[in-house]
Amino acid sequence: MSHIKCHSGNLLIPLVIVVFLTIGCSDTTTLLDGDISATSPYESSTTDGDDRSSQPSVGTIYATSGSSIESTTTSEEVLADLISFDRVYPNLDIKKITDIVDPSDGDSRLYIATQSGIIYSVDRNQTLPEPSVFLNLKDLVLTQHNEEGLLGIAFDPDFRITREFYVYYIAPDPRRSVIARYIDDGYGLHADESSAEILLEINQPFGNHNGGQLLFGPDGFLYIGLGDGGGANDPNGHAQNRETLLGSILRIDVRGHIHDGPYDVPETNPFFDSDRYKPEIWAYGFRNPWRFAFDTESDKLWVSDVGQELWEEVNKVVPGANYGWNVTEGSECLINIPGCETGKITPVWTYGRGQGCSVIGGVVYTGSSVQNLNGMYLFGDYCTGTIWALKDDIGYLFVAELGQVDANITSFGSDELGEVYIGTYGGEIYRLNALPQN
Repeated sequence: MSHIKCHSGNLLIPLVIVVFLTIGCSDTTTLLDGDISATSPYESSTTDGDDRSSQPSVGTIYATSGSSIESTTTSEEVLADLISFDRVYPNLDIKKITDIVDPSDGDSRLYIATQSGIIYSVDRNQTLPEPSVFLNLKDLVLTQHNEEGLLGIAFDPDFRITREFYVYYIAPDPRRSVIARYIDDGYGLHADESSAEILLEINQPFGNHNGGQLLFGPDGFLYIGLGDGGGANDPNGHAQNRETLLGSILRIDVRGHIHDGPYDVPETNPFFDSDRYKPEIWAYGFRNPWRFAFDTESDKLWVSDVGQELWEEVNKVVPGANYGWNVTEGSECLINIPGCETGKITPVWTYGRGQGCSVIGGVVYTGSSVQNLNGMYLFGDYCTGTIWALKDDIGYLFVAELGQVDANITSFGSDELGEVYIGTYGGEIYRLNALPQN
């Protein structure tokens, strides 16, 4: 396994606490952007060349005035020199990884989704595993533009018994997002391609900003991430329009007693009783939420939303809340209207062009290899390969740069032991490990 050590200017140094008394105008990047001619599905949009990076660097405490104060370390510090990102499974001949999932069924199999439409299964305990084609959707998937394709998979929480799993892909004629359920009849080696049941189809006006995350929450409901439908600046105003599903995180019930269709809407959804708004919406105002994750200890939902030209965002989701796009990006008003940010949720963390170009949402660490990372949200950037850890329920905001991989990060995943994997556009897979100590 190749060794890539962490670095963030200071090579393998103890991470330090970053405290913000105000969270807001800080440097952000863009993940799946308005430029549908970009060279990858995770590339940011073009900018005017300004370096808008104003996020304080790790190790600095900022007061309300913005004046720098002396750096500090505390008992909460995480030692970056304990961490490495090691390449695993170098024999896999795959490209453009979009998802890495372990169904937590007691088996040692990882499922790896690729943009082309193929899901592979591999034995994660083997150094050179023999991959199996678990499901081939290439004939159904549209890959005309760089942000299309097979974008997400999720396994029923009782997959060991039900053998049911779900996929999100972009289909042609007309261009649309498809959420479908399949059945595994091959014990993790091969799914039944004829078992498809379409749950939801959503028309897509452009070839970008499709979101693509599928994830079961601790409540047993299926959460779905949808972008604003594409095009620069959300030209159709989808993200602020609750009469459409685009630009939102959805929450549906696919496991309970289904009444009049392939899924139910939970009565606890914020717009369940609305005569006007889509009841599936859990939160809205997103540009392109490329990956989200639950903290299962607190049920907190972290969403990374790709920016356009100014800020990459990490948000904590509140049911029914408005996350601002296309009126705000980060904490900045994009429309010259006094008080435009009123009623919008401010991101927990943002970064700009000086630190990357496209935020790649990650996972909450629950493993045992690096115990000091437990409960932290890990995420990265497509262009720089930088990986950060964030935690906000310890009396202050903790953000630390853990290191970098020399690849374009496209997705994070974790196995049933809580250990973290990083997938890339080139098909490399890295695993977060603890470095041996002298």
